[in-house]
Amino acid sequence: MDEGTPLTEREKETLRLLLVGHDAKSIAHHLDLSVHTVNERLRDARRKLGVSSSREAARRLVGIEGNLPKSLADKDFGVAPEAPRPHSDAGSHRARGVGQPLAWLGGGMVIMSLIIVAIAMWASFHTAGSAAQSPTPAPQPVTAALTAPDPAAATSARGWIALLDAARWADS
Repeated sequence: MDEGTPLTEREKETLRLLLVGHDAKSIAHHLDLSVHTVNERLRDARRKLGVSSSREAARRLVGIEGNLPKSLADKDFGVAPEAPRPHSDAGSHRARGVGQPLAWLGGGMVIMSLIIVAIAMWASFHTAGSAAQSPTPAPQPVTAALTAPDPAAATSARGWIALLDAARWADS
């Protein structure tokens, strides 16, 4: 490594994670960065060390520092660490909110059903009670006389329509 362009601590950290088996995506997740930022750090480290691959840059960092980072061999593969158990009142918002939309929807449907039944019962009692109090009057027969149209009016209307159909607006 050129002493004039030393690696930054962030570049070293990124190379150490690469050395123990992480790829750019898992390094980004581990450091809470974007993959783009991790790739920039790796590119800068390769340029400063004068190598063409990020793995080679990581090996060169070990040669310079003289110590290997903790290996993944210290961990048991395939065994996930036991997750802490959330308390009844604590926990992530996601875990608590998983069934809430369905519960709200179901509860809302039950309440709306009860309201509809109550309105229907009120309406049936109300109409039954008012029918018992005042009987409906009997319908009155229609006695209006129907008369035949005036023949002179019908002839005049047909003449006016004929003028409109002929586009004789002034005459109409």
